[in-house]
Amino acid sequence: GREVDVAAQDVVRDDVVLLRPGDQVVVDGPVLASTGMQVDESLLTGESRPEEVCPGDPVHAGSVNLSGRLEVEVRTTGEDTRVGRLMRLVEEGAQRRAPVVLVADRISGWFVAVVLALALATVTIWWRFDPEHAVAHAVALLIVSCPCALGLATPLAVSAAIGRAARRKILIKGGDALEAL
Repeated sequence: GREVDVAAQDVVRDDVVLLRPGDQVVVDGPVLASTGMQVDESLLTGESRPEEVCPGDPVHAGSVNLSGRLEVEVRTTGEDTRVGRLMRLVEEGAQRRAPVVLVADRISGWFVAVVLALALATVTIWWRFDPEHAVAHAVALLIVSCPCALGLATPLAVSAAIGRAARRKILIKGGDALEAL
């Protein structure tokens, strides 16, 4: 029955949160009282236009109250909110390796063995004809066919694609989803 300032982490289920204009919603729950209120849900939906909310309508953490006083009953807080679950999905996706990366790792393992065998063959053959240049030719072969490029380029390309999509507000759950796309 009275207003009390509390930290967001101290809010619990069934509390009523009062949001003033400009306040960010930190919980998920239904609106209890509002009169023609608008919230900006662009963080979650990507929609640039504000949404009008009425009593009973759900609002989600990450939204911003744009006008008037808004009362919200707390249903979920912290990591259990919609935005919290999204962040958990992003973290899990970042830890999961794409199938194409696993294939590249497997190929690069064999590729290293083949390149080393070719470098040894190069030294052996050139040693017979021109011992002065034998090592230089083997090193050139190793540099040009750098097996690490395959092992590094694939995960780097996947990470760059997911990062670029995130900057454009597109959520890609992981490298496997990107590969399927």
